[in-house]
Amino acid sequence: MNQIINQFYGNRVSAEDGDIGKIEDFYFDDNAWVVRYLVVETGSWLTGRQVLLSPHAFEPGDPTLKGWRVHLTRKQIEDSPTLASHVPVSRQYETSYYRYYGWPGYWESGDVWGSHSVPLTVPESGPGASSHHGHNQSKDVHLRSTQAISRYHLHAVDGAIGRVTGFRMDPLKWTIQAIMADTDHWNSGKTVFVPTRHILGISYNERTVAIDLTKAKIELTPADETVTR
Repeated sequence: MNQIINQFYGNRVSAEDGDIGKIEDFYFDDNAWVVRYLVVETGSWLTGRQVLLSPHAFEPGDPTLKGWRVHLTRKQIEDSPTLASHVPVSRQYETSYYRYYGWPGYWESGDVWGSHSVPLTVPESGPGASSHHGHNQSKDVHLRSTQAISRYHLHAVDGAIGRVTGFRMDPLKWTIQAIMADTDHWNSGKTVFVPTRHILGISYNERTVAIDLTKAKIELTPADETVTR
């Protein structure tokens, strides 16, 4: 069953030996439309750095009522490659991060998780075993914040129709299936779901998301339902 990402902000995350912090954000790949990392606010535990947790660290389908528990210790997380707050995630950082945990680099093969359709929950050959010298290593990682995009304006082919308010995710593959769109005062302010296949592009300068649907198509979609073509 798909899950709404918004409901997870503020949820507590625990390691095998204690609390880590609370979920602050999700970083997703705006090419593949898949969540790559959870951003965890650790409070005073690890001051001055972001803690990124890959879906590899969780049980399959974990974004449900099961809670958020990673197969890592606090020491493993503390010793992982450091990413300073508000610094973009680079491929160089990801390479070090994945090598540290021994996970296969998702950028090395054609599927959303590399050679797999879902993130592996355990290292293939133990920490440090994967070299990650894939051919896509130098490319832009296209990671974006769900919190930031949730404030962007939404534009149909014939005009503005409201704003993005959230995302719907497949909890097994961690792929984003649809965006939540609030039509504001246009069309009675209802919320509908727009599948990501209809997204034409995201403008980070203009803070807009463009879709290939008309305003009439949105208008004909019942509240809280998915737009169909």
